[in-house]
Amino acid sequence: MGIFEPFRAIGYITSTVPLSVQRLGTETFVTVSVGKAWQIYNGECAKLNLVLVGPQLPKKIRALASYRDYTFAAYGNDIAVFKRAHQYGQPLLASGGSSGVISIWNLEKRRLQSVIREAHDNSIISLHFFANEPVLMSSSADNSIKMWIFDTSDGDPHLLRFRTGHCAPPLCISFYANGRHILSVGQDRAFRLCSLIQVLCVSCIG
Repeated sequence: MGIFEPFRAIGYITSTVPLSVQRLGTETFVTVSVGKAWQIYNGECAKLNLVLVGPQLPKKIRALASYRDYTFAAYGNDIAVFKRAHQYGQPLLASGGSSGVISIWNLEKRRLQSVIREAHDNSIISLHFFANEPVLMSSSADNSIKMWIFDTSDGDPHLLRFRTGHCAPPLCISFYANGRHILSVGQDRAFRLCSLIQVLCVSCIG
């Protein structure tokens, strides 16, 4: 982190964006916008302590929503989704937007840890860290789900498993191998061979 790189503006409590309140167990949490970032407070009357500060987004936040461990922030024409989790004893946040890029933020070091470029070919729909496992699952509007594992010393994730289908309507479909497989060609310029026995895509070209 650069010496002049901003992390949190002291005294900036909230912007004109409506806050989001949710109840988790016995505690209440309040999420507020502070320009290009968001903050979460413990909303109990006797506390109102700052418990989490989100990363800086490219543009000012226009709307906020929260659900369980997720924070949704609308900025520009995009919506970023954040999920808080702990991996290797470090608190991490995963965020994704309309470009298909997944960003991993280290909240302890207060910096961007890694970026998964071209993680998906369309908007990120959801992100989920598995409890007590160094695994992140992502789903996208490109008709795919992917699992990413954090098992390297540098903390960068890599693709572990995935399931994909055509991300655009198919143009031609045909049975193959005595009806045990389906061949398909789609508007996404992909040629797929899928097994009807194992219910998965065996091969993809494109």
